[in-house]
Amino acid sequence: MYAILAPVRLKSGVRDSFVSQLGDHARRSLAEEPDCLRFDVIQDANDRDTVWFYEVYTSAEAFAEHQKTDHYVEWIKIAMTLIAEFPSYGFEGGSTIYPIDKEWS
Repeated sequence: MYAILAPVRLKSGVRDSFVSQLGDHARRSLAEEPDCLRFDVIQDANDRDTVWFYEVYTSAEAFAEHQKTDHYVEWIKIAMTLIAEFPSYGFEGGSTIYPIDKEWS
């Protein structure tokens, strides 16, 4: 499996708008993409304007395909107007160790 763990720092005062736009994208990713196994967004404990994406796909190729979907393209256009930066301390892309691949559903 291919996992993404990436922080996103939002522009000040846009968090609620970002979250409202994000819900539909996350739901559609899970519902419409059989290779998207997990799509979580986590609030940073120390910074209200930072959220973390944790996503799991069956492969790096599946993640690349995710980025071509209509709902991603629509969402990212809006999201980029709300995002201040992608902090460099994040991690993007790697293989999961546990659960093992056959235990993902």
